[in-house]
Amino acid sequence: MNILIIGCSGSIGTHLLKFCLEQNKIKKVYGIDVKDSKIKSKKFIFKKKDLEFLKSDFKINTRIDCAIMLGAIMDFKNIPPLEFYFRNMLIFFNSLKICKHNSIKKIIYLSSAAVYGNLESSCISENDKIHINNIYSDMKVSQENEIKKLSKVGNFNYCILRLFQIYGKNISTNIIYRFIKMKKNNLEVTINGDGKQIRDQLHVQDLVRAIYKISIKLKKQNYVLNVCSGKGIQIINIVKKIGAKFKLNYKDNGEPKLVIGSNKKLTKLINWKPKTSINEGIKSLL
Repeated sequence: MNILIIGCSGSIGTHLLKFCLEQNKIKKVYGIDVKDSKIKSKKFIFKKKDLEFLKSDFKINTRIDCAIMLGAIMDFKNIPPLEFYFRNMLIFFNSLKICKHNSIKKIIYLSSAAVYGNLESSCISENDKIHINNIYSDMKVSQENEIKKLSKVGNFNYCILRLFQIYGKNISTNIIYRFIKMKKNNLEVTINGDGKQIRDQLHVQDLVRAIYKISIKLKKQNYVLNVCSGKGIQIINIVKKIGAKFKLNYKDNGEPKLVIGSNKKLTKLINWKPKTSINEGIKSLL
């Protein structure tokens, strides 16, 4: 089996690439990213490409069985909202263009649980209604809809993965990473509200294991799947496990109190379940 990872040098992409290179069922891994990859392997073929400015079609002279679309700009805090949206849509469509040019019939696209908006639930399922509440969720919903629409005319199958909070080494967008960094710098963590907000946290190694299993098991059908732990932990307990100093900011900022995903559909389809407990995961990062 040959796979293509679009965005292989990002935080999740690097973890996925390393995992896939260790799997005997994968013969070759092709990677594309604007950033150089530090990973070296006889199984890995890397091409440096800026997906915002794709000047020519990227042709792979080998049949690719599955493409995983990870390419994105994540720095939405320092980029104006409309610029963030349109730059990411460029990356998205150019990623699909690469897949089309190489006649790839199976695409795994990483979406987000942000498509559910501020839904409060202990069991958020794929059947829950979509609710756009910011530029990021709007972008993800738009991209999901485009994949579904284009799959019909482009003759490919898709698997849309709605990720809940993913943590692990170098996953800087997660609160666990930020809290650990603040502890190491001897800084005090400010927790919004009473700290009893509950969030679903999944270790990145469990995520990449799920992506790999999906790439080899799910064929010739279209899927939308939550990828999550199915369990929750209070924000204040995360900080305590890390051992960081903290203070509470009781001002209500409208955050949902309870956000836990249901992974029942995923576990049934690929016989997968998370292996890394939150205690083990945090301990490995300290």
